[in-house]
Amino acid sequence: YNAAISACGKGKAWQKAMIFLEDMPRCVLVPDIVTYSSAIRACEKGARWRQALGLLELTRNDTVIPDVLNYDAAISSCVKAEQCQHTLCLLELMSALVWDQTLSLALLEGDLARR
Repeated sequence: YNAAISACGKGKAWQKAMIFLEDMPRCVLVPDIVTYSSAIRACEKGARWRQALGLLELTRNDTVIPDVLNYDAAISSCVKAEQCQHTLCLLELMSALVWDQTLSLALLEGDLARR
């Protein structure tokens, strides 16, 4: 399904990408970070910034933790739609995410160095 959703994004067929995403639970498949990133990118390519933001929010409410690629796709979608306020909010959220990941990595490296 990830490859199909990604292909839909490249073909600017965001509706088909959403159909694949919505069909996954019926097939007992769980969307992962790649699935959501591809779906958000498909919405970006289809100029559907609201859907991109909805998917990003869905990842935050699901068991998936959004990563920089998810935020990048959503930000790009908002920039193309000239949604400045949403863009700034997403940049702030992404900045916090990057800071958390950097801090976690530094703590892990420090812990490993002590061993």
